Amino acid sequence: MEILYIKHSYTMKQKELISVIIPVYNIANYFTRCFETIVRQTYDNLEIILVDDGSTDASGSMCDDFAASDSRVKVIHQENAGVGEARNSGKRASTGNYIMFVDGDDYLHVEAIQVLYDAINSGPYDIAQIERRQNELMKISINKR
Repeated sequence: MEILYIKHSYTMKQKELISVIIPVYNIANYFTRCFETIVRQTYDNLEIILVDDGSTDASGSMCDDFAASDSRVKVIHQENAGVGEARNSGKRASTGNYIMFVDGDDYLHVEAIQVLYDAINSGPYDIAQIERRQNELMKISINKR
């Protein structure tokens, strides 16, 4: 699993808004677990953008159900254009100080977003990334400008 976290500005505020963008395409079997790990984060000032990229299974209606259950969720429905365009659509709709991309079949540790937020704010960094592989500890890397 790989998650990127891109810093928009260097203005420090308490509980800055983080936009979490999840491209969704025919992931009905995995999507609930992914979504639940996002909404249960200890860092909760989130804007969760679900981009339904023309799903032909129940994923699109699941997006709408999730939006109805949590006011932090925005849904974009679009014709299938691929994961890159789905991420770009989410990025255009985002209003957060930070952007985080999560694949719809991934799931996060409950403190993952807080850990990334703390890491990127520990210096003049533009990107923080978590990589986790089976049976390994979570590895965080941060990149300077």
